Amino acid sequence: MFSNAVEHTPQGGNVTFEIWENNNELSFLITDTGKGFSDEALKHATEQFFMDDDSRNSKAHYGIGLYVAASIAKKHKGKIILENSAVEGGAKVTIQIPY
Repeated sequence: MFSNAVEHTPQGGNVTFEIWENNNELSFLITDTGKGFSDEALKHATEQFFMDDDSRNSKAHYGIGLYVAASIAKKHKGKIILENSAVEGGAKVTIQIPY
């Protein structure tokens, strides 16, 4: 997830990582100032082998990063939320895990 955020953030942009605790739940947020998720990615990016853009055809990407993150969150009775940041304009990934 971090590598995706860094890769899709233009030079001089920002990648932010935050951890929040609220109501017996930990939230991990990664936000970038890149172009954000496409409508298609918002629907399918946590599916195994989903690759939204042509740059993902390199051997360094397999379309499994968000799938693995979502699977881990689910195993811990949590969830992953994909959205575009209203503040930064880029992608925002939130993983919520109850404790």
